[in-house]
Amino acid sequence: MTAELRNAQRDEFCRVLSMVAPDAPTLCSGWTAFDLAAHIWILNHEPLAWAGMLLPPFSWLTDREIRRTKERFSYAGLVEEIRTGPASFACMPTDPREDHRHSLGEYFIHTEDVRRPNRLPKQEISPDLAEALWRRLRTASWQLHPFASWEFRTPQGGHGRIGRGPVTKQITGEPSELLMWVYGRTEAARVEIVKF
Repeated sequence: MTAELRNAQRDEFCRVLSMVAPDAPTLCSGWTAFDLAAHIWILNHEPLAWAGMLLPPFSWLTDREIRRTKERFSYAGLVEEIRTGPASFACMPTDPREDHRHSLGEYFIHTEDVRRPNRLPKQEISPDLAEALWRRLRTASWQLHPFASWEFRTPQGGHGRIGRGPVTKQITGEPSELLMWVYGRTEAARVEIVKF
């Protein structure tokens, strides 16, 4: 089921990219829509660039591959490459064991990275997508914030917790908004935070 959601979110990412100009702003500081499309393409095609995504001293590798990808493809051509290429990311070999939620999360977050600053219509979140994003939230939280001790709540009564020890923050919002917040889109995420 999540593979189908991932594929649909990849299509939504491409649809949103097609609605904006290559130089359109994104929530990724300093990156345009074209840069973000190149980033997604690199996740499948340029293993050397992956190091720069994880280790800041090697970020120059990622920057170089983004430039090269933008020189190799037109914006429309790159969007079509993403649309017709593999939906799974080569840099995420364990994603199938996580039921493709990691790649789903990447596509969702980066779709919103383009959609929100360009004031495009909000995506309708199906119950299945909300559930998959909720499940991705827990894994993403401890991957991106390993020392945090937070509690997550949804308006529908869902709740989850990461970390040990006393809870330092309670974050409330829809699963999609909580995931945005965990991925560092704190200004764009529609959440309520209570600090303890």
